[in-house]
Amino acid sequence: MSKEILDRKTYSEKIVNCIKGKLEGIESLSQNNVSVIVTGSFGRNEASEESDMDWFIISEDSLDSALEQKLQKDVTQVVNEHVTKNVGNTGTFGGVVTKAELLSNFGGDKETNQEFTRRMLYLLESKPLYNISLYTSLKEEILKLYIKEGVPDSSLNRFMLNDVIRYYRTICTDYEYKVHEGMKSWGVRKIKLRFSRKLLYFSGLLTVAYTSNLTRDEKVSQTLTLLEYTPIDRIKEIVGQNISEKMVAHYANFLTEISKPEIRNALEDITRENKDACSEYRKLKNLSQHFNWEMEKCFLNEFPSSHPIHGAMLF
Repeated sequence: MSKEILDRKTYSEKIVNCIKGKLEGIESLSQNNVSVIVTGSFGRNEASEESDMDWFIISEDSLDSALEQKLQKDVTQVVNEHVTKNVGNTGTFGGVVTKAELLSNFGGDKETNQEFTRRMLYLLESKPLYNISLYTSLKEEILKLYIKEGVPDSSLNRFMLNDVIRYYRTICTDYEYKVHEGMKSWGVRKIKLRFSRKLLYFSGLLTVAYTSNLTRDEKVSQTLTLLEYTPIDRIKEIVGQNISEKMVAHYANFLTEISKPEIRNALEDITRENKDACSEYRKLKNLSQHFNWEMEKCFLNEFPSSHPIHGAMLF
């Protein structure tokens, strides 16, 4: 593993462990059956001093608004002691959601983008900051809704596969909306879409493919185990010797470059119209293409064209 990735892991775990320790002493948390979850770069063990922390609280039961505000205030205070940047303003993070919200509306017109995003990030790139018991049991309940009773032993978990694909496509569509209608900055989002978002998607595809020839109980158990890993460690666990060291090196290079203030500033300032004049953008775009090629090689080496995952991704 590259020094950049190891340094990121060390920093992420240091901050997360400090916050975990502080949260254990918060009375409002201990008096209620809640869990605090972190996703994003801290959930992936890829954070740096430039990273914000995407967290939210899960409650076993519905809470009154005063208690929700108290919990949010208490957790925010602890997080802000260790992380300088606040969560984004989309409403997805920094709040309280009930367990029931994560266990309902899988698709359909009642499911909001925020609910879908929280559920997929909870599965694919989260870790608990408080109450690991509730965190783990809820993740298993979600997986049992995706991997239903009666799924054939030789079958892919298509329900989960469809939502992994849908989530990545949703990110891409949401990106277009934020850039064109929300007037958000373009460059950093585009590069993250080409690297960290794609790696998360890739790890989800591999997980479904890897568990295809298992019984239902084995599918649930193995998927739960794999989802305890960060995306890049999950990929390594699944493909083993088929891991592309070039792919890992390209990803580490991305992490290094995106953390440089001068690179981020350059990416924040560009538009689609002037992107080709930005050498920083051109360099990372070219790197992302090589990253793609290495992921494709890794995928085909582990799962040849005869594997059902290939047909399922098309039809």
